[in-house]
Amino acid sequence: MTKLLWILGTALVALVITRVVLQLRAGGKSPLYALAREYLAEQLVAQGIAHQVPARCIAEIAERYAGAVASRPLGRIAAASELMKRIDAAVMLIAAWVREGREVPRSIGEMPLPELAAPDVLQDLNALDSEN
Repeated sequence: MTKLLWILGTALVALVITRVVLQLRAGGKSPLYALAREYLAEQLVAQGIAHQVPARCIAEIAERYAGAVASRPLGRIAAASELMKRIDAAVMLIAAWVREGREVPRSIGEMPLPELAAPDVLQDLNALDSEN
């Protein structure tokens, strides 16, 4: 009986450790972060520059845009669409940067990525409010 309890206890600990590792690997973040990483990587491959952009930069860029989109009150589909638009713009700038012969910097702060400003629709609404 004691052997059986030890085996069950060990199995339970292994399951808990596996779950923790999987959550850490996924960053413990929303599916938007995973979408951002995957979509960014796919777009860099499509542009033929994935091998020139370090994995740490991909993670930083994905986190930057996913965090900006996740902070807005958007539905899942609208958030995914907004995220993809922003990543597409970032990929175009990264592609131009790489094709000019520049190396990808150590920090994405040194790269001229598109701003994280509010979408035009929200800016237009704010402008209308300030006029009244």
